[in-house]
Amino acid sequence: MSSFPLPELPPYLTLLLTGILSPPCPLHLALAHLASQPGATHGRSRVLIVTARSQDTFERKLRAYDDAWLNENSLKGRWAPLLACIEIFYSKTPVELRQVLSLLRPSSLLNSQLPGAPSKAVLDVIPSLVILHDLSAWFIGEMRKPSHALSNYLELVSMGLDFARYLNQLQEGAEPTRLALIDGKLCDLCLPVVGQTPEKADATKTASDDAPHDVEQMKQKLEPLLPVISKYFDWVGCVEKCSVPSPSAAEEDYPSHPQLSMRRLKLHRSTSLSGLSTKLPEEHTFQWKEDRPLLGEFSELKATTITHLDGEEGKPCC
Repeated sequence: MSSFPLPELPPYLTLLLTGILSPPCPLHLALAHLASQPGATHGRSRVLIVTARSQDTFERKLRAYDDAWLNENSLKGRWAPLLACIEIFYSKTPVELRQVLSLLRPSSLLNSQLPGAPSKAVLDVIPSLVILHDLSAWFIGEMRKPSHALSNYLELVSMGLDFARYLNQLQEGAEPTRLALIDGKLCDLCLPVVGQTPEKADATKTASDDAPHDVEQMKQKLEPLLPVISKYFDWVGCVEKCSVPSPSAAEEDYPSHPQLSMRRLKLHRSTSLSGLSTKLPEEHTFQWKEDRPLLGEFSELKATTITHLDGEEGKPCC
């Protein structure tokens, strides 16, 4: 059996992961969490994933990545019942995400199903982990609007934090619900502090191209989101590329592995964790390789396998 793809993370109440993340990352985080929860295999724990991706896009990316570990383990042993404890909500727009988080209610509450809410919005079990996934998809490419500002993204994160706090108020004395934000593009996302009004957006479109000073001013207004959003999470991690062997060495060691990628996760404590041990290291480093070998003489790609390596500080990954 292949090793579990996600390294053993330190205890967290809120977690932010960004950088070069694989498509099944939210599933791996959910499974790792459920595996640590007593009674999860008997349906007494839940994980909610709220993604900015459509169901078609989410599933297409999973198929393209072709995770060997999920292929091997998802339908057998302890992992099959844990996968059944993961609920995924697909939100096409920020408005839909707000609706999802506002309509979700535990079944233990009177009148738990709000008017107009789907039956799926009634939670039989209060989730122990809520994952917000790929929120930056609404702020890049065709989804980007001139009116978008840093506060728009922060509002979505705040709604997730408020939802986790709401769940914790319903279960005082129990282990608190955790919140994780998994957003690979967040580390590169920049937005203005104040978005443009429609009038200013139209003026920008009709402005002359021979105005480098104005263009430069627009660039200066953009602010990176990661330093701001990081302040709302206990632990912040970024996955980046590691140095790879020289081409000759790579060909010698991995002659049939055309898509070998080395990855490193640098995880650091962003704020103090109330109620958790302060003796834990402030930083963790994990390394692994993602390998997509060829299938025999047909030159077809096999499933992606993940192999953990020792961290920079000698910390092994499980």
